[in-house]
Amino acid sequence: EMSAGIDWLWHMEPGFAAGLFAFYALQLIGVQAILEIVQLFDATMAQVVSSVRRICTFGLSFLVFPKPFGPAHGLGVVLVVGCAFLLEKSRSLQHHHHGGHHGGPHKRTK
Repeated sequence: EMSAGIDWLWHMEPGFAAGLFAFYALQLIGVQAILEIVQLFDATMAQVVSSVRRICTFGLSFLVFPKPFGPAHGLGVVLVVGCAFLLEKSRSLQHHHHGGHHGGPHKRTK
């Protein structure tokens, strides 16, 4: 099976090969960016950034590829924004009650 895969890669169309290379190169850049966010902040912040990127991609897809925006889409937006607000509100209250550091960049020491 490995030889069939190598043969397929060797004989693919140049445009497809370029697209495949670009896809994996951009994946690598994205992973590096997430690892940098984890190093500067924490895994939760990296997850938030990743989620916001997905939301922006979803929103932009409606502009680039017009499609109907139904009631379920609206409900989803309200739920996501509402939950994000409640999460930030609970963190703010927790920070206020405990007086701890929250949300800013920090360098981890080894």
